[in-house]
Amino acid sequence: MQHCISGETGNVHERLKYLRKALGLSQEEFGKRIGKSLRAIQYWEAGTVQIPDTALKLISQVFGVSYEWLKTGQGEMWEKREKALLEELEAKTREVLEKLVRIPVVGRAGAGFPESPADMEAVGWVLVSKETFQKGGKFSVQVHGDSMEPTLHDGDFVVFKAYVGDGADIPNGKVVVVRNHSGELIVKRLTRINGLIVLTSDNPKYPPVPPEQIKTEDLRIVGVAVEAIKRVEL
Repeated sequence: MQHCISGETGNVHERLKYLRKALGLSQEEFGKRIGKSLRAIQYWEAGTVQIPDTALKLISQVFGVSYEWLKTGQGEMWEKREKALLEELEAKTREVLEKLVRIPVVGRAGAGFPESPADMEAVGWVLVSKETFQKGGKFSVQVHGDSMEPTLHDGDFVVFKAYVGDGADIPNGKVVVVRNHSGELIVKRLTRINGLIVLTSDNPKYPPVPPEQIKTEDLRIVGVAVEAIKRVEL
């Protein structure tokens, strides 16, 4: 059965003209899109010159119109390929999202954090895998500055599991997040020197924070790193 729309006669030349107008293109613009001259498009639409099959296939590819419809008038005008690809993409997106969990990006934290999750300032959200979440990764902190380079860069996110304690049970060398007396969260590395906890930066230009300074500034470890989410420059 011939597919007719808007009074189109079913002639291949008129179908070409109908397509061009549906796309909102002049004959010259249409020709440029497929590498053909204005004269060629004029001849094709007028039926003066037969449209080569190779040209019909090219038009189909460039504009996403059905080759079968363009050649014979059979079937739908527009290819269903784009719709199928979109549906496939949406299905894959849903599949990926089902495997992810949203966790807060914490900007500042009150004295009750992490024992009191409400005592925090969430400045955004990141998605992590369910595996990371099951490992305890319940909140994230964004790295600011270059103190943890080259391991972590400004703008990277680190996912942490909540921690309450004096740090004695945290493995040496682990990345931790520390809360200061103002509620600011600082990403550092826990290092033991002569049995004492020192907070160090991976960037050697920053001096370590010794035990006495940790106590004086009331620095508390509130999270142990689970994984990093690296910022990607595009």
